[in-house]
Amino acid sequence: SSGINAEYGGVTMNSRLLFNEQCDKLVSKASSKLGLLMRTCHFTTNIRQKRALYLSIVRSIFEHCSVIWFPHTQTHLSKFGAIQKRAIKWIKGQRFDRYSDEMFYLAQKELKILPMKLKFYHNSLMLFYKIVYGLTRISLPDYIAVTEAQNHRYTRSSAPVIEGLDVSTYCCSIVSNCESFGNSYFVRTTKLWNALPVSVRQIDRISIFKNRLTTFLWSTDTSWPD
Repeated sequence: SSGINAEYGGVTMNSRLLFNEQCDKLVSKASSKLGLLMRTCHFTTNIRQKRALYLSIVRSIFEHCSVIWFPHTQTHLSKFGAIQKRAIKWIKGQRFDRYSDEMFYLAQKELKILPMKLKFYHNSLMLFYKIVYGLTRISLPDYIAVTEAQNHRYTRSSAPVIEGLDVSTYCCSIVSNCESFGNSYFVRTTKLWNALPVSVRQIDRISIFKNRLTTFLWSTDTSWPD
């Protein structure tokens, strides 16, 4: 069963937290908006203007509550990426050029527009930072807590935790095979958070954290948890 859908606050909720219908709805809306933008502003050649138009009119569609409906499948991530590829080619005046994956990545980096998957990670991690550092009224659930030294054997990877140098690694106390629980915000984002370097996680100023996070996300050698 694919679960039961219901709409709340503009987000189509699914009882299994799969959000397939929500993703399809947003891809369709963004595609229409981008098509209209390209037709209406066909005369615009300024790259900075076209970049601003794309971010404010099209990509902003993907910002609303994305920490909730985060796409879990490669199929949907590819659909979001295809929208952005059309936009990048339009911004650069190369609508009919063919982009390899590397060319597409470099074009996004040149324009300082994060790839869609990394943008979703960015949104989730920024909220998690605000929760951890008390910058929002949202609190961590009881089953997400700082990893304690006594729960680890001394290894190279656990040494910072045991020696008290890492006080920003979190763990989930619930082990569950339930797909919806695994797809929930706190469970998946805790894994992303722990994948960040300790030096990034323990920055106590949000403006600096945001810059360092963006820099880290652009690192091509980063291995992210599923």
